[in-house]
Amino acid sequence: MLKKRPAVPLVTILTVFQGGGRLEPSGKSGVSTLAHRALHKGTRSYDAEEIVRRIESVGGDIDSYANFDSSGV
Repeated sequence: MLKKRPAVPLVTILTVFQGGGRLEPSGKSGVSTLAHRALHKGTRSYDAEEIVRRIESVGGDIDSYANFDSSGV
């Protein structure tokens, strides 16, 4: 959903994945939470602190979640 509001220079992006605890294999509970936490570890080029610093330096925020039905960034 998009709503153009020229007076407010704001962009929000939410990516949601079908997943979460409901789809985890028996005996492997917690895989979704582990994956969501790994998103906060960084990449080969930038550690997590650098990613957050760059996003926050332009007024942004980053987060992720994992629950029973979905995971998102």
